[in-house]
Amino acid sequence: MSRGRALLAGILVGGVLLGAPVLPGKKGVNRDQLLAKAVLLEEESENWEAAQLYYRLYQLTREPPFLKKSVELAIYGGRYREAIQWAKEGEGKEFQKLLFKALVFSDRLKEAEQLKPVVGEEYFYHLIISHLGGLGRDRQLLEYARRHYLETHSEEGLKIYISALLKANRLQQAVGVLNAHLLEYPSSEGAVKMLGKILKQLEAQKQLFSLYRRYPTPEHLEEGARYFWERFNWQGLEKWLTENPSLPKIWWARLYLLKEEWKKGLKISEELNSSSPEVQFYRGYFSHQLTGHPSIERLVQLAERWGEVYGYRALLPLLIQTHRWELGEQIAIDGLEKVEGDPFFLVYLGIIYSVEGRCEEAREHLDRVLTTDPVLIRLSNWILKRCRSDIAKYSH
Repeated sequence: MSRGRALLAGILVGGVLLGAPVLPGKKGVNRDQLLAKAVLLEEESENWEAAQLYYRLYQLTREPPFLKKSVELAIYGGRYREAIQWAKEGEGKEFQKLLFKALVFSDRLKEAEQLKPVVGEEYFYHLIISHLGGLGRDRQLLEYARRHYLETHSEEGLKIYISALLKANRLQQAVGVLNAHLLEYPSSEGAVKMLGKILKQLEAQKQLFSLYRRYPTPEHLEEGARYFWERFNWQGLEKWLTENPSLPKIWWARLYLLKEEWKKGLKISEELNSSSPEVQFYRGYFSHQLTGHPSIERLVQLAERWGEVYGYRALLPLLIQTHRWELGEQIAIDGLEKVEGDPFFLVYLGIIYSVEGRCEEAREHLDRVLTTDPVLIRLSNWILKRCRSDIAKYSH
């Protein structure tokens, strides 16, 4: 049975609605019918029509629950002027909060400010900031978020303020706020997490690793290793692993993949007590580099099972060395589907296209490459030179 039908059944048996008993109304008014109609209109989301009927019921009975319902539905129906007027007729904090909500939604923020001591700081800022965010008024939102944080210094206030700063593209200001917060509240996990994320986005490596060293949790040590791993920086990763011997051994397998140290990689991967797709790929890849087994086709299967771009990146040079153009093209395309615009996959796809005489497609991919990697820059120049010479066959 729906909520409206259940309420209607309660009315018909003389029950209680909203805590108010059904009482006799003025002459000529059938209150039961009026109430039943209000309930059904509410169920059908005819909020303003239902609000008017509840207000009429309040006028008949002077029962606060009917007034409360009329104000709530007037707000839902976007009739803020009437909601404000009716809310002022009620007494107590409940009606003050409804009045505050109606004032905020009608954009009468100066009047709403006067109710801040009644509704409390958290509710006050939460509703106003949500309202401004919904309207896309970022400038005002930022000001209220700043005030919220400065008055409360709460984790929630900090999170909202930092989010507003990031939305306004004020990353450096966000860094300053978080650093200041950590000086006062050094155990704030939320601040550490937000600061690390922003520093990573800014590529502020020195500050980021200063943060990780100041808070050397297992999570931060892993984040530090992942920072170098994602950037294929084996020198940085090796130094970080040496400084932090407590990191899991699998990081050494990842390092040896980047360094192309096949013997060490095979040894460490075989020592790992794991049969995860990642470890299986390492064992197969290192073994192939040393012995030629398993087959390249098997390595492709292992890389696809692992599903991470690192396996695809390891495979591409191997596929090009063995002239597996078609397979290499598919691996590069799969990599670009995982990381759109990745310069490594764009350049290697360009190599394959240039070798196949598809120089126009090769140039199109090179035009999208944004990198400072000297190896990728050298390969890009090689592709352009090859295409200018109009060489369509692969040569060493």
